[in-house]
Amino acid sequence: MDTLQKQRISELRNKGESYAKIADALGISVNTIQSYCRRAAVAEKEKLSPSPKCENCRKPMKDSVQSNRRFCCDECRYSWWSKNSDKRPGKETLCAQCNKPFTYQGSRPRKFCSRKCYGRSKVVA
Repeated sequence: MDTLQKQRISELRNKGESYAKIADALGISVNTIQSYCRRAAVAEKEKLSPSPKCENCRKPMKDSVQSNRRFCCDECRYSWWSKNSDKRPGKETLCAQCNKPFTYQGSRPRKFCSRKCYGRSKVVA
């Protein structure tokens, strides 16, 4: 594919033409057109959307394979979660010692609501 064909693809795509119509007009495979548009970030004007922004620093994020990213880097992710620890999803259960309900975060299930209850469970009477 030469530069003239690439320019023509961009022009037609920006006008809203489908991949099939562009392929017919230029005599190139539909898959080649799709691949070029994806790699060169050529899209229809109506479908162009602003790039997502990092939830912490509000800077625009680079395009990535992972479309549901919320943060631009690990530092922003750590910073946001440390400021918003109350928004973490928690799990509720009953304490094995005092039977009071408590909430915990993380993947490991907890049995006791505190170190005190844990210590009481170890005492042999």
